[in-house]
Amino acid sequence: MSTTGKGSSGVGLTAAVAVDSYTGERSLSAGAMVLADRGVLCIDEFDKMSPQDRIAMHEAMEQQTVTIAKAGIHASLNARCSVLAAANPVYGFYSVKHKLAYNVGLPESLLSRFDLTFIILDQHASEHNRRVGNHILRNHVTATPAAMQAAPTRTVVGRPHHSAGEDDENVDKGVLNADGTCAMANGEGKPVVPIGFLRRYIRLTQTVSPMLTDVAQRMIVDSYSQLRQEQGANNGMGKDGFIVTTRALESLIRIATAHAKLRLSSTIEADDVDVAINLVRSSVFAGSHAGDVRDAERRTGKTTRE
Repeated sequence: MSTTGKGSSGVGLTAAVAVDSYTGERSLSAGAMVLADRGVLCIDEFDKMSPQDRIAMHEAMEQQTVTIAKAGIHASLNARCSVLAAANPVYGFYSVKHKLAYNVGLPESLLSRFDLTFIILDQHASEHNRRVGNHILRNHVTATPAAMQAAPTRTVVGRPHHSAGEDDENVDKGVLNADGTCAMANGEGKPVVPIGFLRRYIRLTQTVSPMLTDVAQRMIVDSYSQLRQEQGANNGMGKDGFIVTTRALESLIRIATAHAKLRLSSTIEADDVDVAINLVRSSVFAGSHAGDVRDAERRTGKTTRE
């Protein structure tokens, strides 16, 4: 399910008590996070939400529940969803001299509830600009009728499971060649994973419940301890002013579990923990890496990529 922070209120994201204008009866209306239970909620313009709306999300993201105690109604609704949010710098550009919370205008208490946080800079290097321009033009040319006639195609339409009343704009649609490749402007095909197969695979991974091994447990504890030590050596904060809390430990467990599910494994191994550690470290120190990238580009005039 997708929504926007600019057009949503605390009522639309969590839950609210609605009063019928004719009968005067009160009813409980579920918000986007409740409707996305056991799914994924995508929030665009996350920085445009009012402070009251952000406060309403603290409980939902921490406890995975939404509690309502209004107008004589007391209820607790499940909001067991993953939140994928996108935010823009409040000042129009990202300043690598300041921490993430300052740039996006979000409180640390809310940022710490995200397992991973990544910074995407607007790079001005010539090579990067050409690569972005070629990618956009390639997508535009591929969408023209001439490109579609370059090879035999078939249309694959997939409809995800969604609640009643959701419009057809959320229906995924793609054009594939008969051999399972994506049609390109030059008539060549690029291998892609069919949407149907991907959905079936994701549903299969949800049936797996991997358990932590002793080695994985020790690795997670050691990695969390090292992150805390690095934070203490930097006046109690990460390199981007990101505070490493116990939620980072929970993030390591969740990411390692997710990686084990992708392997359809019944146990969480050392390789799963390694992936989780690399992701969390790249997220915690994203601001520092962003500053290094910007400095390298200024010195060389080239785009720096990992």
